[in-house]
Amino acid sequence: MAAEIALHPNDDRGRGILDELEKQTEIKQEILDDGSHRYYLNATDAGVDAFDLMLDKIDSDWRDHVTNMAGERGD
Repeated sequence: MAAEIALHPNDDRGRGILDELEKQTEIKQEILDDGSHRYYLNATDAGVDAFDLMLDKIDSDWRDHVTNMAGERGD
């Protein structure tokens, strides 16, 4: 099953982390009204934590700057 992932930058560092994620993955995002970035992954084994390893490599403290909105919108 494909995944829909929404990540919300909590601060300037969070925006930088998401910019770097998008640069590295070349995945296009949709910016939501609240500033969250929504991604659609077509991989059949993708889950809401699909980006966690990449985010860990970008900044091991990414969770202090970015919120995974899984479950916030009925994900």
